[in-house]
Amino acid sequence: MVNEIVCELLKNVGEALVEDPEELRPLKLLADKLDWMVRTCEDEDIMLLDTFVTLFTKDIFFNIFTDVSAWIDPEQRNNLTRNIGRGLIELADAVLAKDTIRVYETYKKFGRIWAYDILKLDKRNSKEITCPKHRIKWRDPVLKAFNSFPAEKCCDNILASGLKSSYHKDFDYVIIDAKVDPTDYFVREIERIKEKIQIDRLAFIDKEYGPVGAIALARSIITKTGIDGIFVRLRRRAPFDRVKIKGKIRKKANIIIISDVATSGSGILKAARIIREEFPYVNIPYAVVFYDRLQGAREKLKMSGIELIAITSPLTEKKPDRIVKEKAFDEFISRKEKEKIKEFLGEISIEPLREQDVL
Repeated sequence: MVNEIVCELLKNVGEALVEDPEELRPLKLLADKLDWMVRTCEDEDIMLLDTFVTLFTKDIFFNIFTDVSAWIDPEQRNNLTRNIGRGLIELADAVLAKDTIRVYETYKKFGRIWAYDILKLDKRNSKEITCPKHRIKWRDPVLKAFNSFPAEKCCDNILASGLKSSYHKDFDYVIIDAKVDPTDYFVREIERIKEKIQIDRLAFIDKEYGPVGAIALARSIITKTGIDGIFVRLRRRAPFDRVKIKGKIRKKANIIIISDVATSGSGILKAARIIREEFPYVNIPYAVVFYDRLQGAREKLKMSGIELIAITSPLTEKKPDRIVKEKAFDEFISRKEKEKIKEFLGEISIEPLREQDVL
């Protein structure tokens, strides 16, 4: 029974990738669902399948999607994705037929994609990557850096959520810029939270893929706020040392998650789940990010009791086309909400940005 369900899932995802190779959300969700399903059975074949597909998917996202996808030739990337889809369909048929030889041959095809095809991908023509155009001229150097090339690139690419986007935001290019220091923005929001509650720890996420992110700012933020930090290791499966923490933590302690960009919110939710599994008696009332793409993270985090605080978003950039197009991917938005967004743009407030930050 489990075999049939898993194989049906593989075929559905494979067919979706073949039909639309620019929509990677099904592949992203496949790894998560398989990981959950394998815990409900003791079938060793399914365990092997889960291990292979999960590790392969995460490696693919790390190497050719997320922050890397903007630089890869789109046609080659789509062909590779279609081959992954065809491989999943073949694997499902072979597993259902209990044909061990075909299963092995299909695994070899995936091995070729991982070991050979990825290394042969060409870089995208630089003329296809355009610099962002904003109606706002940023006076603040941090915001200017974040809204300029290469931190922002206008081109089709695949986000960590698996969704396609017409632009990409990479906070790493702000972090490595010696002329700017983005930590003060995080410190300001943390100080505002401290006016409401006691903060016991700041949690920084060691992500599975995508940009390095806000964890690179941990030392500076911890020093400026005087609040101890913890590291959350998303890639670690073993049920120990997934949360690096020094000292004891009190019951009902308040932990605030710090990250760079929020898309679907899955990374923050996974970090919160790991923290709660390690310390079931703590609270995670807030998550602070530099940029919210407005693709459902706020709503999903709210369902888990976490309030998302974003320093900037498409709303602060006053880009109505971007907002409506990006949020159209999200399951939480309706047509009525889209109209509200358009209306809201006429009365937009750029809080928490300061008035002197923009011209």
